[in-house]
Amino acid sequence: MFTHTLPTCLLALLVVLAQHALAYPVYTTETVDAANAITGKATWFDVGLGACGYTDTDLDWIVALNEAQYESSPGAYCNRFLVVENTQNGAAAVAKVRDMCPGCAYGSLDMSPDLFKAISTGGLDEGVFPIRWSWLPEDYEPAGY
Repeated sequence: MFTHTLPTCLLALLVVLAQHALAYPVYTTETVDAANAITGKATWFDVGLGACGYTDTDLDWIVALNEAQYESSPGAYCNRFLVVENTQNGAAAVAKVRDMCPGCAYGSLDMSPDLFKAISTGGLDEGVFPIRWSWLPEDYEPAGY
């Protein structure tokens, strides 16, 4: 009677996990390319449906690219990876572009809460900190993605 229940449940679980694996944390040994570094400020936002058309969660390590850079090539930066560094403490992480930040200045990134907490010194209460970041190669895929 229940012979198909277990395989069906496992398949459903795998589908859910695969959807969430798209933007989970990527700890990195990557460094910001100093010759091509972009500077700005980091802020954080409550994640949901982004301009790239994907629904993410606060646990995903994603960024919303500032409007000026996003609109320079609408949608072209979606799902592109970058490495971002907090210039106050040197902490760095790889993140994926999944949204646009209309209120962010050129070079600035709005981060998911978990990404922000991972590289900030004071957690979400810090609110804003200076960053530098650079694009990773277009074909970059971190291990585990």
